[in-house]
Amino acid sequence: HQYQIGEAGQWNRLNWLMEGMADMVAAQVVNANTVNNGGNEVDRYRFTWLNVLRSTERKPNLKNLDTRQDWMLDFQNNGLVTYRTAGLAVLYLADFRESASFKTYMNRLREGVDAEQAFESAFGVTCSAYTQEYEDWVANNL
Repeated sequence: HQYQIGEAGQWNRLNWLMEGMADMVAAQVVNANTVNNGGNEVDRYRFTWLNVLRSTERKPNLKNLDTRQDWMLDFQNNGLVTYRTAGLAVLYLADFRESASFKTYMNRLREGVDAEQAFESAFGVTCSAYTQEYEDWVANNL
């Protein structure tokens, strides 16, 4: 998170993206530093995080993880599920977008661009369209 603040400044929207980016980086670091039997640690994280979502009836919606206040309220109600939702959303985003898109997003925020405009500029899709795409993917994988 210190890197994110340094690169993008303080953020006040799309909190799920910033929290999920931290989880994605952690998964990639573990993957890069793990000697395994041909497996992919990022895929193992994805599988584990999907299992966390499978274990609960109430699934957070990305729209409800937008502001820091939204995030904290959802976390109080859902705990770890809130973090796993964000992590999965960013892993899924990374599956179909260039990794440089995340840097572009951070640069656009630093330039003072609104979070949703920065998202569309960086990832080539509106935030609401991506939210629907992700939630459809989750529904099909639970």
